[in-house]
Amino acid sequence: MNRTFHYHVSPLNWIAVIGVAAAALFFLWNRTAGGTIAGFLLIMADVTMIERIIHTTYTFTDEGMLNIYKGRFSRTKSIPVNEITLARKTRITFLMVRYVLIEYGSGKLTSAMPTDEDGFISELHRRQKEVDKLIFDNEKD
Repeated sequence: MNRTFHYHVSPLNWIAVIGVAAAALFFLWNRTAGGTIAGFLLIMADVTMIERIIHTTYTFTDEGMLNIYKGRFSRTKSIPVNEITLARKTRITFLMVRYVLIEYGSGKLTSAMPTDEDGFISELHRRQKEVDKLIFDNEKD
């Protein structure tokens, strides 16, 4: 059965969305040609940020994959759970950001910001054990 974890919205995300929206409003308020273009570009950036915040999910599939989906405007990243060598919680205190650092393959890194970090890591370890057991059982036959 697939298990999905949703994105944890940090205070930094809220600050960025509000800051970009305020900058867009400022540029549109001035009514100059350059300001209007900059305002609309900032609105598009804000919509992209909100889309990513709302739709980011981390899904463990029955096929032994971790699918990282970051919204409609980006590609889904699929990582086999048996290739993940490290998953640890990390915190950037100054920016009030918590995330899980994932190392996979030959030194590749990515990060995940699930709402339940401990549940995410325990699910990863559980899925890795299932895949290892399946591989071991297939090798015995």
